[in-house]
Amino acid sequence: MAVLRHFSIKNSPLATLKYITGETKAQKAAIVTGINCSDDPESAYIEMKMCYEHYAGEKFHRVGKPTGKEHIKMHHYIISFKDQEVTPQEADRIAQEWAKAVFSDDFQILIATHTDTNNIHVHLAVNAFGMNGKRWLDNKSTVKLCREKINDICRKKKLDVIEHSKWSTNQNYAEWLERQNGTSWKQKLCDDIGRIVLMENVRSIEDLIAELVKLGYEVRSGKYLSVKPAQLKNHKAVRTLRLGDGYGLEELQYRIENKNREMSLDKILTYTGIQREYAL
Repeated sequence: MAVLRHFSIKNSPLATLKYITGETKAQKAAIVTGINCSDDPESAYIEMKMCYEHYAGEKFHRVGKPTGKEHIKMHHYIISFKDQEVTPQEADRIAQEWAKAVFSDDFQILIATHTDTNNIHVHLAVNAFGMNGKRWLDNKSTVKLCREKINDICRKKKLDVIEHSKWSTNQNYAEWLERQNGTSWKQKLCDDIGRIVLMENVRSIEDLIAELVKLGYEVRSGKYLSVKPAQLKNHKAVRTLRLGDGYGLEELQYRIENKNREMSLDKILTYTGIQREYAL
């Protein structure tokens, strides 16, 4: 099973390249591969810089504070595998296959495979501009494409696939990091909603709201469902649809009505780390 994440890099692309290859970490990447660029981060940076500045008409690396709108310089993707279900070499090959399926042969991509955690994972740094002058945009359409391609590859290689992820492009890096560290109240809300949806006595959105209130949440219901923990006085409520796929009002009603199709907690607990987050 491969889980995909994306982060937009608006400055310091060289630092990103050094980070993903492990130049600034205790353990360097096990495998580094360059597609249309060198596998050395500094050389790859120079090559990407030439391409970006040629087509973008602006500097690849900003010096000083930004003036006006700041454009994305690089796209940082992470593909994480469940435990040790693939070898580092297999992970690298899957990442290359995915990159070529999504970006064709038009973009410069530096790929770094890591084995320093319980889950083998791969970082991919993609130049925002392709060598054909096309800018890559991260939006719902490309997110869907990226997911479909990685799932297709996993199916072909007989790896598990979670068909309906709950991750959304609305999740920023700070929130992702809090979820990883177990300090995110939004992740706890997702967990609580997941448990409530499976309760036999919950048959409607009204039942869901009642259970959330019992757990100490403030809930506003209207066109959207907005929720926050009552004790967080200085925090804004979050619209549930911003929690990710599967949390909008219509989607929640569907999940309640089709709770027998939800992944059970026992199944979710067979996963660890980022895979467990993806399944919830």
